[in-house]
Order: sequence, then structure tokens, then C-alpha cells
Amino acid sequence: MLSVVGTSGTIAAGMGLGGIGFLLLSGLSVSGHVWAIIPGTVIIGLGQALVFTTMFIAGSTGMDPKEQGVGSAMISTGQQIGGAIGLAVIMAIISASLGTEASLETMAATDLNHAIRTAFVIAASVTVLGILLSFAILRQRKIS
Repeated sequence: MLSVVGTSGTIAAGMGLGGIGFLLLSGLSVSGHVWAIIPGTVIIGLGQALVFTTMFIAGSTGMDPKEQGVGSAMISTGQQIGGAIGLAVIMAIISASLGTEASLETMAATDLNHAIRTAFVIAASVTVLGILLSFAILRQRKIS
């Protein structure tokens, strides 16, 4: 895929799959079945595979072989920090949706479901921003 659509296209496709997965997860309900989680989670995983693999390829392309370890460590560190910040933002959204007095043990299932749905819709919106940034920032270079 990378050789056909380039770095930005591959990352955008992965982000698009992530957005679709988040939208599928936002449709979960209190009375739904646990198996309903699987399609969205699998689609998000496929999207992450495209994004993360392409990110490592793009980040290490053109590096001196002696510097590959340092480059890979920098990419991995950025990925971990980004994941931690993303999770913190999602949890902050859920907490803000629930109010300051709420705790998981005392709240109604419908309230928690609504807060999680809101977080998934916002996460899907962020993937749209990622798609736009991938086309705006990354070169249209195709890696062969």
C-alpha cells in the first residue's frame, strides 16, 4: 500500500479505519451484547497497524544505519507519550461528561454509556484531524 499511495495516503487510510472503528464503538448500548465490541476494536487495530508501521518506516527512511536505533527509540517514545496523552484526554472527556460528583460505582449505566459514546465520537473526530494533517504535513513521496 505504501508504494501505491505513499506515506500520507497510508497513514490517512489507517486513521480513517480508526475513525470508522471509533464510530462503531460509539453505537454500543447498555443493553447490547459484548460481541458488539469486536468489529470496532478489530477495525481500530487494523488502522493502527497501518499508521504505526508507516510511521516507523517514514521516520527511519534516509537515516544513517548507525542511527537507526536512536531513531526507532525516538519514534517509539513519541508513540507512547501520544498514547498516554490520548488516553488522558479521553478519560477527561468521560469525567467531564459525568460531572464532578459522579463515581463509576454510583452512576447509572446509561450515564456512563453516554459519556463513553461522547468520548468515542470525539476520538473519531480527532482521526479526521489526523487525516488532514497527514496530507498537509507529509510529503506525497511513494516508498518503493
